Amino acid sequence: MSIYDKRQQLRQQQMDDDPLLKVMYGMQDVDMERIIAHVRTYNLTETEQRALDKMQQDSDAAPKLFLLIFAMWLAPELGLTEGALPRRCEPFVKSLPTLCMDMLEGRIVSLQSFVNRAVADYIMGPRGGD
Repeated sequence: MSIYDKRQQLRQQQMDDDPLLKVMYGMQDVDMERIIAHVRTYNLTETEQRALDKMQQDSDAAPKLFLLIFAMWLAPELGLTEGALPRRCEPFVKSLPTLCMDMLEGRIVSLQSFVNRAVADYIMGPRGGD
């Protein structure tokens, strides 16, 4: 067995143990129905409604991961972290206010950069103090 095969086997085992990791790696779809149903309980503009509809129909993973990450922060009652490994998930969830505020306050300027950083933080652990 090659080193590549061993790495793939390890990654598969990690994903089997952590369903949220499987979502972050793009091997499982984000549960958009529950998140969008929750977002629709707010007083949304017509433009915001159309953006949610487009996101739901689009195959691009980045906007869906973006919405998932913000929902993990702002709507913990949705239980989006259920089944995730605590050693990976708990530090990540604690880092979400800072990460999300970085996006909202313009320290992270693109949706793709935000998603890339969040996925990296989930997989490798949140960065310290930057």
